[in-house]
Amino acid sequence: MWVRKFSICLLSALTMSSFVGLKQSNAQFLSSINSLLGGKGQINLDGSLASSIGYWKQDIEQKDIRYGKYLVEFNLFGDAKYNIFDDFVTGVHVDVRTRKEYWEYNRNLLKETFIYLQNKIARIELGYVKDIVGKMQFSAPDVGYLGINNSAIYFFINVPSYKEYPQQIFINGSTDIGFLRGKERINFITSGNYKLQFAASYGFADKKQLPFDNKQTSVNDQYSIGLSFASGLGSNSNNAKIALSAGFSQYGETYVDNFSIAKRRQEISAGINLGVKGFIIGGSVLKINETPFDNLIGNPAFDYSYAGWAYNGGVAFEIGKWASSLSYHGSIAEGSLTNPKDDMTHMLLFSLKRYVFFKSYFYFSAGGVIMNPENPDVQQKNKGFVILTGFVYSF
Repeated sequence: MWVRKFSICLLSALTMSSFVGLKQSNAQFLSSINSLLGGKGQINLDGSLASSIGYWKQDIEQKDIRYGKYLVEFNLFGDAKYNIFDDFVTGVHVDVRTRKEYWEYNRNLLKETFIYLQNKIARIELGYVKDIVGKMQFSAPDVGYLGINNSAIYFFINVPSYKEYPQQIFINGSTDIGFLRGKERINFITSGNYKLQFAASYGFADKKQLPFDNKQTSVNDQYSIGLSFASGLGSNSNNAKIALSAGFSQYGETYVDNFSIAKRRQEISAGINLGVKGFIIGGSVLKINETPFDNLIGNPAFDYSYAGWAYNGGVAFEIGKWASSLSYHGSIAEGSLTNPKDDMTHMLLFSLKRYVFFKSYFYFSAGGVIMNPENPDVQQKNKGFVILTGFVYSF
């Protein structure tokens, strides 16, 4: 549970015999490929198949919004590596997804595709890849299909509020470094053989046409640096462990879906996990600062830069075939030109899962939210909840 896991759910369960047959055929295929590489190469394939159903309800200024949704998804994770020298390995990593969905959030089919070079000291990644500092961060623990940071459940809960309150700024409760995840970048991270790891990431700029300009501009370039530390506690390190992370990220000009426009964006994050046998307690915090463009001051329609905080904390346990987590997530959007007072969000998330066989399990997740806009023209808070359930099958 020290490394955040992303898993998906299946609409109908498969039998034990079909699962074993799939694993055997997969192993035979990989063995034949590896033999062609002269014993210096290795190919690993993993995946998951998923199905979820959910119910979504929002109360916004006397509006009662209700949705019943479903999701079917397939993920495939591939990694091919080759020993070019005794201590150096090069490889290609691919993470793709196909999805049939009837709710609105993150529709990118390609998660990551990158090449890498590594040895016993460090690893370098180049391609369409997530920020390495964001990937190494620790946060409130969870055991569910949806995850915690940058997960779908934030969008399930928050999207109606964004549509109803476009003049308000609600910060997503995620505390992950890496405002724009999954883009062309280069990552560096020291080996996990050491308790202390250092990471750095640089995201290459995109070409965008800003609303106030007639030409293409280089925007969304980003760099980040971070540290993580993990160690056992006491004389018996199997009973208690601690993990810490810290990161800093800075973007140049940012432009995202006509919503967030800023001359500069900075993110500072820190997290902790403390594990004792089957239990993990953890949390994290993110500070956001954005500097608006000078020539947008007179145009509030585009001045959505903001500053604020996101934070979370929670507990998770895994005993036998059962696992559960409970966490709180909050955020504060500090006042700006278009947001004269602080907007606050409070979320409570719960997840329960029951392993069935191998890595497969049923899960149930629920979340509730209260979004408090401090604009005097908006008198009523937005509140709502979401319930999701499904079955996860991994191979």
